[in-house]
Amino acid sequence: MRILKLVFGLALTLGASSAWATDALTQRFLSSDYTLCDALMVSKLFDFSQADAKSYIGQKIEWGTTHILDGDLKRAREKGAKDATYRCQFHQSGYGYDDAEVLAKYWGLNVSDAKTRVEQKIQAGNESFFRKEVLPAARREAGLPTGEDPASTMARKTDLEAFFDSKYDYCHAKMLVGTHFGSSASEAKELIGYKVKNGWTDFVDQMLDGVRKKHQSANTKPCTFAETRYTPDDAEKLAQLWGSSLSETKARIESKYVWGSEEVIASELEQAKLGSGPRMGGQP
Repeated sequence: MRILKLVFGLALTLGASSAWATDALTQRFLSSDYTLCDALMVSKLFDFSQADAKSYIGQKIEWGTTHILDGDLKRAREKGAKDATYRCQFHQSGYGYDDAEVLAKYWGLNVSDAKTRVEQKIQAGNESFFRKEVLPAARREAGLPTGEDPASTMARKTDLEAFFDSKYDYCHAKMLVGTHFGSSASEAKELIGYKVKNGWTDFVDQMLDGVRKKHQSANTKPCTFAETRYTPDDAEKLAQLWGSSLSETKARIESKYVWGSEEVIASELEQAKLGSGPRMGGQP
C-alpha cells in the first residue's frame, strides 16, 4: 500500500502543479458515474484520505485505466463481505433520509430496512442500476422529480460531498429546515455543504444552536433515532457501554442532538467497539 501511495503521489507531482493536478482529477471524479461510496471504498482499501481517493479515481479515468479501478472496487467489496469496516453505510452514500422514505414506500419496508437494502445493493456492486433505475422509479411513483441537468448535478454533488464529509448529518439538515437553509432537508444538506466548502461552519453552528434552544425550551427532540447517522448496530454497542436498554439508548442519542453533544457519541462508540465494559451512571 505504501508503494502505491508513493507512485500515486509522484504521478500527481509530475502532472504539472500538484495542486492543479489534484483539483483537475477531482473534477474528473465529480463529473463521472463513480460515487461517494466508490471513493470511500478506495480510501479504505488503500488507506487513502477521501480526497486522495477521489483524485485516484479521477486519475484512472484520465489515463483510461478504469478496468484497474473496477478491480480495486471488486477487491474492496470482497473485503467488505468479511469486514464491515470496508462497507459504505447509508449515511456515507450521498443518499438522504428523504430518499430512504421514498424507497421504503416503494419497497413496502420501514425506513431502517430500506437503508439496509441500499447498503446491500452498494456492497453487491449494484449501485449504478439502483441510482439510475430504482431510485428514479421510486421518486416517479411518489410524484417527485427524477433528474437534473449535468451542470447542476455536478454542483449539487460537490456540495453534498462536502456535507457528507463533514460532522453534520441528516438530523442537522432537518433541524435547519425553515431557516436560511431552505424549505426541505435536501436543500439544507446542499447549503450546509456549501458553507462547509467555504469555511463558514460557524454560521451553521450558530443557526443550530438557535434551533436547539427552541427544542430545549419546548422539551422536544428535533429528530428520531432513524434520522441520525447511527445504525441499530451502533445502538446495540452503545447500550452495552452505557448499561441501558436499546430503547433507552436510542432515546439518549436523540437527546444528545438537543443539547449539542452529539459528537460525544462518536468517541463513545469507538470506545464501545473496542469492547469496553458497561459504564454505569452518567447522563447524556
